[in-house]
Amino acid sequence: MAVHRALCAICGNLLGAALGDRAIDADLLADLEGAGVIRQVADDLYDMFAGGRPQPARVRALPGPVT
Repeated sequence: MAVHRALCAICGNLLGAALGDRAIDADLLADLEGAGVIRQVADDLYDMFAGGRPQPARVRALPGPVT
């Protein structure tokens, strides 16, 4: 069971990286806890590793746990 969950998580991560959030239904995104934090981290990682450099104003410490 744990292997199945890990495989699903890996597939979800790969599909999310390939397709982006535009491939997810808007009603699911609306209910996603911490969506702003997830989007900001994804944008920062893209800026750092896709050839660009993040602007100093966008580089900041990650927040604590999302509650």
